[in-house]
Amino acid sequence: MNKLNIFRIIHYQHYLLQLEEYNLSRFLKVIKITKGIPPKDLRKNINPTLKITLIILLSLLLQLKISIIIALLFYFLIAKELIIFTLIFLVFSFIFSYIHFIFISTIVFILSPLDYFIKERIIASAQKKLKSYPDLKIIGIAGSFGKTTFKEVLFNVLSEKYKVLKTPKNINTPLGISNFILNNLEKDTKIFIVEMGEYYKGDIKNICRITPPDIIVITGINEAHLEKMGSLDTTISTIFEIADNYKKEATVFMNADSKLVVENYEKYTESKKTVFFSSHNNKLSEYESKNVQFDETNLSLSFDLYFGNKLITKITTLVLGEYIIGDIIGTLQIAKLMEISEEEIKKGLAKLKPVNHRLEPIINKNTQVTVIDDSYNGNPDGVEEAIKLLAKFKDKRKIYLTPGLVETGERKEEIHYNIGKRLSVVADIVILIKNSVTPFIAKGLKDNKFPEKNIILFETVKEAHDSLSGILKSKDVILFQNDWPDNYF
Repeated sequence: MNKLNIFRIIHYQHYLLQLEEYNLSRFLKVIKITKGIPPKDLRKNINPTLKITLIILLSLLLQLKISIIIALLFYFLIAKELIIFTLIFLVFSFIFSYIHFIFISTIVFILSPLDYFIKERIIASAQKKLKSYPDLKIIGIAGSFGKTTFKEVLFNVLSEKYKVLKTPKNINTPLGISNFILNNLEKDTKIFIVEMGEYYKGDIKNICRITPPDIIVITGINEAHLEKMGSLDTTISTIFEIADNYKKEATVFMNADSKLVVENYEKYTESKKTVFFSSHNNKLSEYESKNVQFDETNLSLSFDLYFGNKLITKITTLVLGEYIIGDIIGTLQIAKLMEISEEEIKKGLAKLKPVNHRLEPIINKNTQVTVIDDSYNGNPDGVEEAIKLLAKFKDKRKIYLTPGLVETGERKEEIHYNIGKRLSVVADIVILIKNSVTPFIAKGLKDNKFPEKNIILFETVKEAHDSLSGILKSKDVILFQNDWPDNYF
């Protein structure tokens, strides 16, 4: 039915354009894979922005116009019959719906100069507004993973003393950040925390052109977005663009647990002050955590924080991933630089809550099933942290549901095989969504003697979720890892 529903086909092709962020080369690549035909179920829908609405209207008008022109040619050259005109119009309208991506691409190409002009005007307006705030401190956060959680910890603590503005959710591109500045930055704002996204070379540099940071945070580097970046070397140099585009006297705070950060930072931070934080007591960090304990009953993590041999404080948090230790240490270091008192730091840390969809625990009181929602985690380091957390549940049956990771490029087989290998000694049941990478997870499980009967495969996420009532038992723990977008297969 999907192949005959021309309205759904046209809608799907516009949806793919938006998912690919209006990048024509990637859009046409995914059209080639899908042939522009929608699957049975879509996870999400078009976000009805002004831009996509305009593209939809203009591409439909273009298709209509071409269909009318062809019908008129038949009418005047073959037979001046209204029935002929109508029939030809309908036939070509139907045919063109399958190749509607051609009309979409044409309109995007035609609109590209105007689109560029509008973007540059918005960015220039944001830059102008920021120049009128000379005392505003900007904290830039870059990295392949961990940016959002670090941002939330930092916001909680700094807000105890200052009025702090942070970029929300997934607003991490030059245009998104510029619009956010124009609509939300107020005169009494003292600190602006900017999460900087990286997908292609130059992305961080372009964001820093708008918001040059006074304080730099690099949370870690791994294979996330490797497909778009092309290589790890490009990923490394792109993330370290933040260290080349900064305000005078900027300090760089870095995650010492990230091997690629430690191996490369000296090349990019020669003249800058560098400070390290660590969740696992790396020697580059001056702070150390001891007595790290997971409370399975109350779903909390506690540890003692030391500076040298001196106990600084005892911390208990509802954020369950051990990466929170490094985030707290990094935040503590920045807070001291910003002259935040110990009392204010403790108050801010006490307000910490799990970030939505990032190792977020949810308990079903009726079934006593514990759900760990990690559906916004899409990188190898995050997966390792999720599996470590699952392993800490000693008295529960452990279930892991995943579609795998996107954009892992040429390393996708190795990465997903290793996920299966790690799960083989932790999980009791692994639920996989069929796609191009989950066979590698299954192979990693089977090669490491995981019972094949405990590997459950589903065609779609919806089918998997609909079947959970027949899989889950009272007091199980199930971890949902990552979300597979509709433009990946």
